[in-house]
Amino acid sequence: MTFSIPLQSFGVPLEGIHTETGPGVYEAAILYADILEAADRAVIFKTAVKEIAHRHGLIATFMAKYNENLPGCSGHVHKVFGRKIKKQNLFWDKKSKTHMSSLMESYIAGQLHCLPFILPMFAPTVNSYKRLVEGAWAPTTLTWAIDNRTTALRALPAVNRLQDWKQGL
Repeated sequence: MTFSIPLQSFGVPLEGIHTETGPGVYEAAILYADILEAADRAVIFKTAVKEIAHRHGLIATFMAKYNENLPGCSGHVHKVFGRKIKKQNLFWDKKSKTHMSSLMESYIAGQLHCLPFILPMFAPTVNSYKRLVEGAWAPTTLTWAIDNRTTALRALPAVNRLQDWKQGL
């Protein structure tokens, strides 16, 4: 079953789609956009995938943890701060050893500070918390690192982004 063509017609362009950590689990990379467009694309994506699956006699779920023996499903968001006019990424600093700007470092600190207060917004159900266990590819601590998939925030300075692993739990 292919999702790319119908999703493209709904205005949800995919950069790629591939199998992930368990049976029936896929990762779809939705092409980046500004914040409102990205939010719209995420909602349309979920609805469209459920409809497409239904047409093929399948049920698509975005449930965080549908089986205690499998890693579960989630979503993550790549964040970039930039100036449209100059096409400048404000998270990038070519002079820094890590290529992370002081703005990116401050943003990470702020996200970690606020995480305990905003987590219920990103993990709104009991099922969301079932995924937050060691070994389930889900963040369980207030941590960040460069290119580490087990932390709450994954800095990707080589591509000028911050990956947030809390969304969609």
